Amino acid sequence: MENQMTVNPSLKTNPMAIASLVLSASGISFLPLIGSIAGIITANIALNEIREKPYLYSGESLAKVGRAFGWVGIILSCLVVILIGMLLILIRS
Repeated sequence: MENQMTVNPSLKTNPMAIASLVLSASGISFLPLIGSIAGIITANIALNEIREKPYLYSGESLAKVGRAFGWVGIILSCLVVILIGMLLILIRS
């Protein structure tokens, strides 16, 4: 019972945390790189706001997942660019 987390029902989910998750998910799907970078930026903003005002905002886990998805999107985008470059080199040789 000592590890239970209490949640204040008056806390509002930080809108930037939600935006980070949406942007990062779009970065993996239809806005490669741009959505991922925007997701990471908004996640960091959200985490700062949540840490500064813990009595007002919740959504730290959303922001962390948004940041992780953003990095995954950036890594996937870089891998795709590298693979396309390698494919072009193989085709031309």
